[in-house]
Amino acid sequence: MMFPCFAATFRDIPFEQAPIDEIHLWSICDDIGANWRDLGAVLKLESAFMANIETDFKECREKAWTVLRKWRQKNGKEATVGILINALEKIERRDVVDKLRGM
Repeated sequence: MMFPCFAATFRDIPFEQAPIDEIHLWSICDDIGANWRDLGAVLKLESAFMANIETDFKECREKAWTVLRKWRQKNGKEATVGILINALEKIERRDVVDKLRGM
């Protein structure tokens, strides 16, 4: 039997439905590394925006941070830990998923 993962949040909401915050983003941007472009595509960021990231930033960490921040800005309260986890699973980054779940 599988049980849903719940975190003790100040709002008493399921972990996967919790809004994403900067602590989540900062903690995983190094781990995403060279997969920043794949993640941006799965999160449905515009290709022109992705091309700008490629030219504007040198380090993968900066590129990943920019992708994550843009996604969060674009989606507001709809940017949840669960959506990010699903996107990370699609790009086969289970290690980053595990890190988020452990927060």
